[in-house]
Amino acid sequence: MAIIFKDYVQVTYKGKEITSLKINKSNDSKFMFDFRINGKRHRKTVTIEGATKGRRIELARFALEQYIATESKPIFSCATASPMMSINDYFERLKEIKKNNWSTGHLNNLESFFTNHIKPIIGDKAISTVKPSDLTTIGSNVSHLSKRMQKRTVEVLHPLFELAIEDESIEISPIKKSHRVTRNLVEEKRVILNAVDKYRKVNQSIHKVFKDNPTMRAIFLFGFYGRRKNEVLSLTWDNVDLDTNTFIIPREKSKIGVDLEFTLSDDIKVALIEIARYTGKEGLVFKSPRGGEYGDISDHVNTIKTDSKIEEFGYHWMRNLAVSALSSQGVDAIHLSALLGHTDTNTVKQYLSLQRKESSGMMQEVSKGLLS
Repeated sequence: MAIIFKDYVQVTYKGKEITSLKINKSNDSKFMFDFRINGKRHRKTVTIEGATKGRRIELARFALEQYIATESKPIFSCATASPMMSINDYFERLKEIKKNNWSTGHLNNLESFFTNHIKPIIGDKAISTVKPSDLTTIGSNVSHLSKRMQKRTVEVLHPLFELAIEDESIEISPIKKSHRVTRNLVEEKRVILNAVDKYRKVNQSIHKVFKDNPTMRAIFLFGFYGRRKNEVLSLTWDNVDLDTNTFIIPREKSKIGVDLEFTLSDDIKVALIEIARYTGKEGLVFKSPRGGEYGDISDHVNTIKTDSKIEEFGYHWMRNLAVSALSSQGVDAIHLSALLGHTDTNTVKQYLSLQRKESSGMMQEVSKGLLS
């Protein structure tokens, strides 16, 4: 019998989503496995018996893990890391080892860059034969790209060569200081003309358009204060503290791979309290009408664009807007970098580990002044 996919929703257990596991809306003994291996999608339904719903979910998760293990074909069942292993194979080895640490989006970005810019030059080379000059060639070939994209050469190859050193396939990394592209993240943000005026208009539109929709109001206010869309849509109640007015973007969801703590703005807190009143404080903060994480909010983006009459408005664009508006009020680059959740800055390292929470709180005070 064909699976009716719309009958199943994402499983959330003890405040956390169980990846690849869905449960039937009307029968909590029925589950569906839904995952991909090497680009191929696997779906299977099972019926799990148990004394309680929680126990059934635990048994379903165990069955899912067993099924994934059965369907998976280890890439390196016969291959052993060695100095003669090619860069292509070493990259596959790296992906296998990092599969539980890297987000899907991060992995896709690295894979795409590797395929387009690294593989054609050194993919077939044995890892022990790669020289600094090879990386210089790659750097020259991607010099026309943005600095953000140029940085990806080292983002891909640094963990690969570190793994090879750990495997004793090589002794030192061929990456040199000259291969590391530095960026002034704040200066590179596109300067927005009349930023303060647009900053006020966007804030007014968010509160006006989503006055009766606390979910979208909070989603867009998070973006207004500098958060990325994927960070917001994947936010869980476990990482929100309404008592201390803070929230955390966990390392699995942050672009830089570390936990990021920020101050919660007053207007977002009001919206979150309203959301919690109706949905409780378990699992995702922002649950789509169909269950699970929101996938597309483009219609809501267009609504704000129309209401504010700002043609260039976009969700990610609000990060540039925040930088332009707040910097015009004399906010230092270090605080703006911390607000945006970056680590690539020329300022001393100790600021980066401590300032995000303080900087985001300070930004909100400056923002209040602009909006009042």
